[in-house]
Amino acid sequence: MELEMTSRASKKKKMIMEAALKCIITNGYRKLTLDDIAKEIGLSKTAVYYYFKSKEDIIFELTEEILLMFTKQQKEVMEQKIPLVDRLLQLVDYRNEFTDSMLSQYTHMLDDMFEVIPILRKRIFEHTAMSIQLISEQFELEYPDGNYPVSPVAFSAFFEFSHHIFHLKYFEEFENTRIKCSQEDIVNEFKNIIRKAMM
Repeated sequence: MELEMTSRASKKKKMIMEAALKCIITNGYRKLTLDDIAKEIGLSKTAVYYYFKSKEDIIFELTEEILLMFTKQQKEVMEQKIPLVDRLLQLVDYRNEFTDSMLSQYTHMLDDMFEVIPILRKRIFEHTAMSIQLISEQFELEYPDGNYPVSPVAFSAFFEFSHHIFHLKYFEEFENTRIKCSQEDIVNEFKNIIRKAMM
């Protein structure tokens, strides 16, 4: 995945962040060290330390870049002049593809999740609140008379939180085949729920 950087950020900083992402995907966040990142791109640990004082600093900035990319695309999808239900379904597909592209080889997600999320808690909450607001505002635009098919805020919160489960993969690992389901099944059923709710 290629990260977009602001004009003030240097090429080395971008290289360090991309190397960190690669190391995280390969070995997980817990095992990430500045030494690993330095080796990945052929820099000294001192050079990496010049830009980032800790792996937590890297994960903060990396998350910020990813959330900015995600938010930009989400806004583009939601600003289209098509029915809201179609925009929501496109957003499900976009989120699914976006997360898959990042996490398809990330086998340490469950291990790392509880360590990384507390570090990023405030930023993730801010992003989640912004997403809920963006989606709920689309209901106001789509239904100016206020005759909504669902509660805009509650539905937007449900929509926002539900997509996080798509990529945990543990649904595919259940031993009991009666409750086993694929990521594709979950995504398709989620889209069916959206269609029914918006009727």
